[in-house]
Amino acid sequence: MIIIGSGCNFSCFLIQFQIFINSFKVLGDGIMELTNIKPRPYPGLSVVPEYCRATYDRRLLVGETKESVLAAIRELIASLEKKDPRFKAAVSYAIGRDDCYTGKQIEAVRFFPAWLYDETDEFVQTVLKGLESAGLEPEISHYAFCTNGS
Repeated sequence: MIIIGSGCNFSCFLIQFQIFINSFKVLGDGIMELTNIKPRPYPGLSVVPEYCRATYDRRLLVGETKESVLAAIRELIASLEKKDPRFKAAVSYAIGRDDCYTGKQIEAVRFFPAWLYDETDEFVQTVLKGLESAGLEPEISHYAFCTNGS
């Protein structure tokens, strides 16, 4: 997710940026970490940047959508723009581009929704039975993925 802004208060926005992010029973809290900041001018030696592009990594939870994730950030931006007319910002998802083995370039929005299988799901039970039939003693659990700015 990328937030682009300008105005003298944008750097304060980046530091104080806090929004309510949902929590999910099994997976825990959704988190959002600042992973990159690029000001203009760059490098900005002893100047207040006129523009800044910040990249955040956002851990998504089950049920969150592209729209719901951006909505909370857009609400915060709108409230800050009302308080300070010099403050301007916009938020969007990053676009991933890569070359495919065919030589064609593929491109997609970098949005990866969360998922969670129920313990009773056929897929989970089939894997569980397969592991048990192999003499293993599997335990149903989950991977507590987190971004921690990585």
